[in-house]
Amino acid sequence: MKKRIDTSSLDGVIELPEPPQKKDCTRVTFKLPKASTKAMQEQMILNDYGFREKTKWIIEALELFLDNERTPYRKQMIIDCEGLRNKDSQHTILLPNDLWRRAWHESISAALFGANHEPPDYIDPSVPLVIMAAVIRRITVERLEFCTFSDSAT
Repeated sequence: MKKRIDTSSLDGVIELPEPPQKKDCTRVTFKLPKASTKAMQEQMILNDYGFREKTKWIIEALELFLDNERTPYRKQMIIDCEGLRNKDSQHTILLPNDLWRRAWHESISAALFGANHEPPDYIDPSVPLVIMAAVIRRITVERLEFCTFSDSAT
């Protein structure tokens, strides 16, 4: 849908297109511990991502996290992330709606999974919690791969 601006003084109408990056997206704000933010930035630099590609890096982390074959234990990771303290670094990204829905369903599944444990772990299902777990998992996996690669190179 294009916005129309009447410019009588300019003898015409200017049509402004919708920004493409905001179509079918939801703005999500999430928090991380400062150490995780620093580690995320280090991993982004090591993998040739610029700081303007943070959203891309996080979306890739979330897609990998929601993959059943790569992360079968993700419900427990989401529950564990609920208990993290000192979440003092805030980030905002635009998340595609279909990925947002998948993350929301995963957060509900994790909440039900935790409630059915003995003793039960109760969490508030939320997309930011799933994003935090995905980011921390990607940081951990990439650090392990880097350490393994460094050890095999020597």
